[in-house]
Amino acid sequence: MKITEIVQTALITATIIILEMIPPLPLGFPVLSGGQAGPAFFAGPTGGYLLGWLLTPLMISYGLSRPFINRRWSRLSIIWFAGVLLVDVIGSVWLWLVSPISLIGSLVSNLAFISADTLKAVAVYLVAERMRIWNKETTRL
Repeated sequence: MKITEIVQTALITATIIILEMIPPLPLGFPVLSGGQAGPAFFAGPTGGYLLGWLLTPLMISYGLSRPFINRRWSRLSIIWFAGVLLVDVIGSVWLWLVSPISLIGSLVSNLAFISADTLKAVAVYLVAERMRIWNKETTRL
């Protein structure tokens, strides 16, 4: 074993030990912000954002697997579209459906988060570019 593999194994083990100290996690219960959990939380105003976060990896993976996606800006566009726009639109529509707010109001309320989310999408792109994941063959299970 290489030293990096040993260090990674130790870090993963330490993380698992720390996470097991939080009681609901080993039992498989989700723990979300404010210590809230359960199905009611997913049906609340933030449920659309959670749904968007679940769909984001699928959309990015599908978009980046297209054969015509080989340019820098097209990759960044797909990451931004799926990671920022898709999550915010699904979250806004869900918020509009479950709370007393207009559709325009819920869409406008997300404008405050677009700039920070865009910076995160650019950071994801830069990390992926640095790791050179674009040139790797996709593996199928």
